[in-house]
Amino acid sequence: ASSLGTLRSRAAYRVATTRGATGVAAPQARAAAEQEVAPPPPAAVLSFAVSGAAFSEGAKEASLVVERSGEELDWEGSVEYESRDGTAHAGQDYTAVSGRLCFARGQRSAVLAVPLLDDEVAEEDETFFVDLHRPSAGARLGRRSTMAVTIIDDDGPGEVTFAVAET
Repeated sequence: ASSLGTLRSRAAYRVATTRGATGVAAPQARAAAEQEVAPPPPAAVLSFAVSGAAFSEGAKEASLVVERSGEELDWEGSVEYESRDGTAHAGQDYTAVSGRLCFARGQRSAVLAVPLLDDEVAEEDETFFVDLHRPSAGARLGRRSTMAVTIIDDDGPGEVTFAVAET
């Protein structure tokens, strides 16, 4: 009798395992699984309006627009940002920034400002970057999560003049 009981428990185990592996489960288990898995709400998508922009060194500030798109306009949250050097250097050409940009319900865009430093030195145009990262729950980053900011030098090379000496 014990070998018959072992055969029945093996058979029951195999049937249960096969049903689980093939997706054929008892109706109650299927209904419970369908109720537990709800699709996530549509995400708000956060990205810079453009991938790059240029500002005159004399502008004193670069205003960068971050846009929210997607179907979820009722979303309220934020995204972190941080500048990083390229050929432009924080403290010499611009003021480093980092922080969190907040969006209210229904708000489609927000502006973050980066102070530019006018150094009165004739030099090539220089570039730095601002990155978006760590959006709050319910949002994701779009394709333009990094923006290149070019500082156009406004300091001319100067003028050299010669005078004729009288003899």
